Amino acid sequence: MRIHEEVRKMPFSPIRAWTQRLHDLGPRAELTLGEPVQSTDPRIGEAAAAALRQGLTHYPPAAGLKSLRELLAEREQAQRGWQFRPEQILITDGAQEALAVCCLGLLNPGDEVLVTDPGYPGTLSALALASATPVFFPLDAQGQPEFAAMERAVSVKTRAIFVASPNNPTGQILSAATWTQLASLAEMLDLVLIVDAAYEQLSWKPLSFKALRPWRHRVIFIGSFSKTYAMTGWRLGWISAPRRWGKALLKTGWLCATGCLHRADTACRSVAADRCQAKRIQLAAFE
Repeated sequence: MRIHEEVRKMPFSPIRAWTQRLHDLGPRAELTLGEPVQSTDPRIGEAAAAALRQGLTHYPPAAGLKSLRELLAEREQAQRGWQFRPEQILITDGAQEALAVCCLGLLNPGDEVLVTDPGYPGTLSALALASATPVFFPLDAQGQPEFAAMERAVSVKTRAIFVASPNNPTGQILSAATWTQLASLAEMLDLVLIVDAAYEQLSWKPLSFKALRPWRHRVIFIGSFSKTYAMTGWRLGWISAPRRWGKALLKTGWLCATGCLHRADTACRSVAADRCQAKRIQLAAFE
């Protein structure tokens, strides 16, 4: 039996390789994975244990719990500056699965995707799984795309743009002017703009995506509970996307989902509901 060719060619994550080597050396400060040093809020663990006692061990809804998606839609609306409906939210097993779902659901073999250099290595793995090709464009000294190089990288096969803000690994943030240019380019070329926002709650200064509002019909956001809420091992993230891509993403996400999702998103929902009354916007991640 042969191994899938794209999987055979796919390099093992260098971040994971270094992490394993450091683990083998024993306890020490670690600068490889984005791993918070603190533990998950005890309330989340208590809510997960309660979910188990209540028998929530069966198949969850394909898109995730409705109550969680309602809270995330509210959060996305506050963060992005335009309306989101629960039907636009898909709960995933972390941001990495969200990347894979977007690639597998929206790209065809041979499609090209514009990717920042430097950028998150996991994006390249997701693209390889979909038999899509990354085409790199550089960032300037301020961490903004070099648009002249970006435009030269475009071909008839280009289908999407992947960016992260804050960038992984540099931490730099895209400006409102950059968002306008990126979205304008995506509109002109009929591309999907996929935004990895896994680190947005850890920014030293407020982030704004409101400049994307006129082009919201072609923007997909990827979010995660892992970094902000010290929940890396829980594997819980989400996709917020225009409705026209919802069915493709849902079908792909259903194929990728694992069994812990029901208990994890139930736990997050309970904490989110508590925080909602005090501060609706920041509580987004808990659901």
